[in-house]
Amino acid sequence: EYLTDDLAREAVAQIEASNGQPFFLYLAFNAPHTPMEALPADEARFAPILDPQRRRLAAMTWAMDRAVGRVLDALERHGGIDNTLVIFTNDNGGDRIGLDARNAPLRGTKGTLLEGGIRVPLVVRWPRGQMAGQRRSEPVSLMDIVPTALVLAGANVPDNLDGRTLGQPAGNARPLFWRYDSMAAMRQGAWKLLRFPDRPAELYDLSQDSGETRDLAEMQPVRLRAMMRELFAWEGTLSHPRWHTGTYWSQEDVRRYT
Repeated sequence: EYLTDDLAREAVAQIEASNGQPFFLYLAFNAPHTPMEALPADEARFAPILDPQRRRLAAMTWAMDRAVGRVLDALERHGGIDNTLVIFTNDNGGDRIGLDARNAPLRGTKGTLLEGGIRVPLVVRWPRGQMAGQRRSEPVSLMDIVPTALVLAGANVPDNLDGRTLGQPAGNARPLFWRYDSMAAMRQGAWKLLRFPDRPAELYDLSQDSGETRDLAEMQPVRLRAMMRELFAWEGTLSHPRWHTGTYWSQEDVRRYT
């Protein structure tokens, strides 16, 4: 069977088996992702798209949307649609290589720390909760999902979690950090720092330039140095990565940014 439909059917079965009791369901669809495979009937819906790879990508996205609908329908049938927190998100930006994804107007692709590689959708459905109907613009992280779920379930949130509860006052802009082999990035408020293995660091104001097209590093040397110090301090708390290291991956990082 087509795996996207198979995963949806299994998720529905799990919801039915819960019998109205609290449950946690982690549903990680493989589509849209390589290998690029779509049902012929789904591809036929997008016949006007002439590029076969883009047509297949559209069909796979349609299949995922249909599968999500089956899961929400199951929640409604079993009385859980109004008291179940549903979160839709993704792990990284689209990959141009093999997937032909397009992340415009964001720059970059999967495997980079540009916005096109790390900025993803995050849609939260909580119809009867205190956050219902809100649209938030401040940066959030997938690390925020765990403390949010704990609060809504009435549980205590451990002090050692890195995430914050979604929907609560953000206060001062917290820094967010990324590390990928020899590349690293930091975001503080609207400002984003990028550090590379083969070129000077770059600095962007995402509130004015979400596509990261205007490097402001030379115009903001004080801010650049301060953020570099924070980034290196954060990296000092990490264990040395045991994967994606060495000459091959450093060359691969350079290739993706060139």
